[in-house]
Amino acid sequence: MNEVAKWGGPYNVELVNDVNKVHSYSKESLIAISLGIFNTDLSFAILRDKGAKIFNYEKPGLKLSDALGAQEGLVQMVGKRAEKNLSNKDSLSVILDDIFLKRDFYLRGEERVFAIKSVFAGSRIES
Repeated sequence: MNEVAKWGGPYNVELVNDVNKVHSYSKESLIAISLGIFNTDLSFAILRDKGAKIFNYEKPGLKLSDALGAQEGLVQMVGKRAEKNLSNKDSLSVILDDIFLKRDFYLRGEERVFAIKSVFAGSRIES
């Protein structure tokens, strides 16, 4: 989130990944890269005070996490907490960091280093 916070410019929906593409990814590497892309888009929406837009990225992000087997516990953590804090950028950032850490911890525990690196690569590509 800190890296994304440095970006200038307004939120432009034309620059973010199409949420409808999430169903077209089947290879683990593409799923992980796409998850990184959605993470960056979600971060940018939060930082530009587009709280309601985060739900556009939450569902695809959860679907991609599920495809990697890393969704456990994320749904409960995201849903209610995010809804309660839509107008609080700092709280949304903390929730997002919690999601990233929990997913990373799971993938590391499963020794899925390639997936972790692919998520990171997707984040860098989108940024």
